[in-house]
Amino acid sequence: MRIKNYLFWLMAIVYSLLIFYLSHQSRPIKEMEFIWNFDKIAHIVEYSIFAFFWWKALRTVDKGQAFHDKIIFVWGALFAASDEIHQGFIPGRQASIWDWAADIIGVLLTLYFLTNNEKNRI
Repeated sequence: MRIKNYLFWLMAIVYSLLIFYLSHQSRPIKEMEFIWNFDKIAHIVEYSIFAFFWWKALRTVDKGQAFHDKIIFVWGALFAASDEIHQGFIPGRQASIWDWAADIIGVLLTLYFLTNNEKNRI
């Protein structure tokens, strides 16, 4: 594996750890509460980036686009679910199925755009 490939895996893992770290904070960012539903937008963006990093990492393994998309979707949904459950144990935080849904939307949007981009290249 080339060094560039290791960097993709490293970015995916570090970003996942960053999500876990931020979820462990007892007080989420309050400065953005003036924006209606900013929380859901943040979840969508957060997991769009998550899916992009994992998409780049998995592209270093030659298993086919459909295989990668399924793995990223399942991994994203499970990671997001574990993140929400984790938040349920943090003082000042709560688990939300709506946050989990926003996370999955972020993963799906990224997969949709990346997959369509790949199809247009062929």
